[in-house]
Amino acid sequence: MKTLKISIICGLLGLVSTSLSAQNKITQYIADHLLITYVNEPNEGRKASYTLGSQEIYDDEFETESGDFWYSPEAEEARELVLGLLSTPENGGDRKLQHYVYDILKIRNKTIWVRIYNDGIAPISEISKKAYKMCLDDDQLAWPCASRNGDDASVGGIVHLGTTHLNIEGIRWTKSTFLHELMHTQDRSKNGGHRFYSTITNKGYKYGNDGSHYTNEAVPSLYSSYKEGIANTLEMMYDYSIFEEQFEWFATNGDLLVEKNKDSKATDLHKDVWLYDRIKAEVGAGKAVANMPAYRSYAIRDLPSRYIIHNEMIMAMMLSQYVTYVGQRRLVTGLKKVNKSAEKNPRQAIAILIEKMCELGLPEDYTLEDIYMMGHEYPKVYLLPLAYADYFTGYRSDSKEEFAAIFGSKVQEEWIDMYWDVERDVVLYELPEGEPSRSDLTDIAIALQITSSEDESE
Repeated sequence: MKTLKISIICGLLGLVSTSLSAQNKITQYIADHLLITYVNEPNEGRKASYTLGSQEIYDDEFETESGDFWYSPEAEEARELVLGLLSTPENGGDRKLQHYVYDILKIRNKTIWVRIYNDGIAPISEISKKAYKMCLDDDQLAWPCASRNGDDASVGGIVHLGTTHLNIEGIRWTKSTFLHELMHTQDRSKNGGHRFYSTITNKGYKYGNDGSHYTNEAVPSLYSSYKEGIANTLEMMYDYSIFEEQFEWFATNGDLLVEKNKDSKATDLHKDVWLYDRIKAEVGAGKAVANMPAYRSYAIRDLPSRYIIHNEMIMAMMLSQYVTYVGQRRLVTGLKKVNKSAEKNPRQAIAILIEKMCELGLPEDYTLEDIYMMGHEYPKVYLLPLAYADYFTGYRSDSKEEFAAIFGSKVQEEWIDMYWDVERDVVLYELPEGEPSRSDLTDIAIALQITSSEDESE
């Protein structure tokens, strides 16, 4: 058992090996597909905006460019991000970041516009906010966000970044957040807005009444937790400390926030839109949250599993750990395929994703029908998404039907049967009693006869 654990852990620590020619291809592709604009004075209109030369930066000729971006102290972290995306390691290039960005961009193969705003000079006006369609925080500073354009548009989407928050949070946050927002430009799944949108108030409630979402919040819209979850996954894969922080919250049974306030004017919405009412009716009113009167909290692993999955970080932890065994490229390939189905069936996005992740783990030339009818001794990578979903919902499902309900009861029955009827007891037998530990994730893999991770080299 210990030998198998060592094999997996060594695989996790392996570095991506890429030839110079392959790396040049990756960086050139990024240069061809990122249109980066710096807006030095957002309140001065379009005249304060100019485009950085992606090709010049790629060619390490960026110093010949003029403009405040290369000299302004307000743009320090933004400069490091841009060089990390497009330059060589000698000039600040970040090969790991470039690999992730390349794989994300390949999902749609569209040019993405990156707008960087110098919001340190003055708060951004409402006129500028409308002109640039950026997102602002309570201090009128640009908060990172992104939007996706249709496939017929020349530009596939826009990522908005403000220099103030980049400088405050630092370069690791800047790079991981960029990956998060870039993933949003690739995600075709719709928000299911019709269900959470009130024509009476002309307002959407997918994130609740206040329109905000926190990393430790359960949001009303399950497909919003999916959208944020897949974006968080890429962020988490780049910066493992994010996973460590979130796992600690999960392991110590930390507080999950649920917004209790609802809009009484939105009488055209179905009562199930208000997540807190559903949870309260089933498990009680929860605890008050200091300085957050609109919220109540619950110990996350004490809730029924179908509510735990409404948290975006639970989704991200499931996926980021599964990538260890199928590889980053296969995950992104899977997301590309999920895109096509989730766009038409947003309410089934999580189920579609889980099924695709299971399929990615099938042995070569095997189908679900082959496995279900004939069985397969090992390794059962194809059941790992379900095993991790069970684990990160605290094993709170008391029946197969309750477990299936995590995914809206839309995952194909054969997948559920194979895990619940055959392998679940095997997995549970391998896990020690007590508080969750990161070693549990390896134990689960070993219980499914998985003894090595995916080696992604070119």
